[in-house]
Amino acid sequence: MMFTMAQTYEGLGLYPQTQSLLERALAIQQRTLGPRNPETLRTMTLLAECVGYQGHYAEEEKLAQSSLDLDRKVLGP
Repeated sequence: MMFTMAQTYEGLGLYPQTQSLLERALAIQQRTLGPRNPETLRTMTLLAECVGYQGHYAEEEKLAQSSLDLDRKVLGP
């Protein structure tokens, strides 16, 4: 539910609210689904994009690289 709400907020350009929801959703998904679950990875990727939209490029790069590395391990090239 938080992921869906975050997508809506992102579409409205409300990035701080989007980031907050995504961080909460990611924490829950990592606990319940695990860090290698495709849904968890999708949330991590969207969080990286959201951080970048706010101009925090170093943090975006770090999150995006972590997400990409896990994506490749889980989903393959």
